[in-house]
Amino acid sequence: MLEGPEWVMTAAHCMQAVIYAYVTLGTNYPFEIFDPEGLEIRSDRHVNHPEFDFPSYDISLLHLETPVPIGMKITRPWGISLIKT
Repeated sequence: MLEGPEWVMTAAHCMQAVIYAYVTLGTNYPFEIFDPEGLEIRSDRHVNHPEFDFPSYDISLLHLETPVPIGMKITRPWGISLIKT
């Protein structure tokens, strides 16, 4: 879920051992090589809820390296590709 131009909310259990993530926004086809409707932005860090202990407080915020452009129409934020250790 997009939480402003620089933050995305996801599940904290998905972020275990993650180095960084790519967030794909505004497309129904996030794994296509080229989709003019979509935008892929790399995250530079994530912050888990301080009381995360699965399954409780299973929330993490991803900070995007580049903010989502102002005025970009996001009809469907789609997915997150995770790069793990």
